[in-house]
Amino acid sequence: MTGSAAAPRPPENDPASPARLEGEQTRIRDVYRAYGASSRRHRAWDPARPGNRRILIELYDTLASMLQAEGVSPADGRELLDIGCGRGPLLEALIRRGGDPAHLHGVDLLENEIAAAQERLPGVDVRVADARVLPYRSQSMDVVIMSTVLSSILDPENRLRVGLEARRVLRRGGCIVTYDFRVPSPRNPNVRPMSKAALRRTFPGCRIDAHPLTVLPPLARLLGDRSIALYPLLAAVPVLRTHLLTVIRPDVPRPAE
Repeated sequence: MTGSAAAPRPPENDPASPARLEGEQTRIRDVYRAYGASSRRHRAWDPARPGNRRILIELYDTLASMLQAEGVSPADGRELLDIGCGRGPLLEALIRRGGDPAHLHGVDLLENEIAAAQERLPGVDVRVADARVLPYRSQSMDVVIMSTVLSSILDPENRLRVGLEARRVLRRGGCIVTYDFRVPSPRNPNVRPMSKAALRRTFPGCRIDAHPLTVLPPLARLLGDRSIALYPLLAAVPVLRTHLLTVIRPDVPRPAE
């Protein structure tokens, strides 16, 4: 007999083991398929409800302004990747705000979501893909966006892997933008809050600038038609802002504390 011994098989609890990777992927697929089949969830998050509409307008307007300020707007020819794009509402919102479809990209685990995104967003590159193994070259994107993605990954090691992959495809001088809730959701065991400390663990060594956003959604929905007048007043109360819109810069060192 010749040759070296075969490499040991990683244990299933190893963050890089196929079993652990496949298990997390399957869990997330199942959770989002259940979300899609839930009539209660559809009613709660219906974008036609005035409170939800105010939440989305605030998010998309703030995001578009932030991208412009960071110099990574798709309206200026920058390449943008939306991880967990679903049917493409965020990409569609950016197009309505001047984004060029030719510079927009999106990935999602669910085939039916990507099929819907391809139909509604002609000219946009959307693909079925795992965020831990992105189908893009290194340093091919100017900005990577993840909206309510990291909070859906329960395993910290897999969350770190997503963060590393986002950094791999990011060009030097680019940025990662995340949007996630920062407070616990007791009724939903399939999510974890993404505080600034959690973001630091996912993006070690990066500069992280987090901006509180979004009035507590159940409260915003209760406003009904009064949301146009009352939402801005409630948004001025820091404790009522439940989410973080965060700019992460891998090329800028984290400031000393």
